[in-house]
Amino acid sequence: LFGAGFVLTLLTLRLWLPVVHALAPSGARYDWSMGLCHTLFLALFRSCPRLRFHNRPSGADWRRVCPDAYNGKGAVIMINHTSYADGFLFSALAAWPVIARTRSLMKADLFDMPLVGRVFSMLGFLPVYFVKSDDPACFSVDKDLQARVTEQVRTHLAKGGVIAFCPEGGINRKDPTTLLDFRRGTFSMVHELKVAMYGLTCYGNHRFWPPKSQMGGKPTDIVCDLFAVEAWNDQLAAPTADAASLAALAQARMQQSLDVCVARAKEVRTGKSKAH
Repeated sequence: LFGAGFVLTLLTLRLWLPVVHALAPSGARYDWSMGLCHTLFLALFRSCPRLRFHNRPSGADWRRVCPDAYNGKGAVIMINHTSYADGFLFSALAAWPVIARTRSLMKADLFDMPLVGRVFSMLGFLPVYFVKSDDPACFSVDKDLQARVTEQVRTHLAKGGVIAFCPEGGINRKDPTTLLDFRRGTFSMVHELKVAMYGLTCYGNHRFWPPKSQMGGKPTDIVCDLFAVEAWNDQLAAPTADAASLAALAQARMQQSLDVCVARAKEVRTGKSKAH
């Protein structure tokens, strides 16, 4: 059932996004498109009877924990990456004022995929041009191709937009309870522009849509945790951390959040926590 709903959702986006782009004011095309994406994927995940969320952030949570992202002051949001479902889940879980201004960074090859590639483009997603390599741990980028994207990211943040990205660079296929080493590229820009940093950690996505499966929909409890990188946000006026130490403290904060999710997941399995 999830597979059919997922394909239908993508087809709906593919059909209606050109209409949205034609009707929306030029400066709001991607905002309206992301709003439609949020609505459709929220409906899809809510229709999955075997998918249960725990500690799902409310609109009030987003406004309280992520004020700069919610109020249009420019911010970045990190997402841990353990499943193909992660980006779609984020689009459903983020509050409307946040998701409408969010542009995501993703591997450039994904824009060449049938159906979804065009959808990603019309949602305003931005490509990351990784250098082709036989080494799966290589996350070097083509600096010439990436330069233009970097300028687009800077402009978007400067105008109060939000950038969502997976700092691990790729899907964590090893241990979903431990983050992979963070890639430092985006953190250099965060440091330069002095924008606030937040994160949404989810645990259970790897069971809902396992990395080795072509489609998701398995019975799952997903535990969420919305957080701010306080150690960085508190020093925005006069930063003392450089880009490398920023990446390290961001990883430490997200790992702390992930540990909370894993602990709550254990409570769920023992019946000490209820879905909401």
